[in-house]
Amino acid sequence: MLRSRNKKLSWYYAVCFTAFWIILYVAIVVQQVNHLPTPLTYKDAATHTDQFIAERAEHFLLKLSNLGPKVLGSEANEVKAVQLIMDEISAIQKQKSDYFDIEVDKQVVSGQYSATRLYQGVQNVIVKLSAKTSTSSNYLLINAHFDSVPTSPGA
Repeated sequence: MLRSRNKKLSWYYAVCFTAFWIILYVAIVVQQVNHLPTPLTYKDAATHTDQFIAERAEHFLLKLSNLGPKVLGSEANEVKAVQLIMDEISAIQKQKSDYFDIEVDKQVVSGQYSATRLYQGVQNVIVKLSAKTSTSSNYLLINAHFDSVPTSPGA
């Protein structure tokens, strides 16, 4: 007698398999969420001069979003947003510790991509933050855009 090679597993194997992955996912996500760093506030800024101040970033984001839609080429995007960013960088430079060097550059670029996309006079603000004691020539680039689509609230 030949045994069938197409013998199916019982339904409870599928339930166990699914439950295993759900439990594993929840265990990893919950563990990660519970180990997030505590956001620092303005009160912490004086004693944590070399760390990210979350409250400062939140207030800056609110100022940026209060400009309204920042469509590429608009005054809100090309003048007001860039000035707001440059002002914030200047304020951070004045408060920085002796541990960091902050270099700032503003680019105005033009170009195209694909046959239908052309841009001219678009501004980029580049900030390089490095430890004064570092001898490394490698850096981490963090990139973000500050323009928005015409129908957005501007965040």
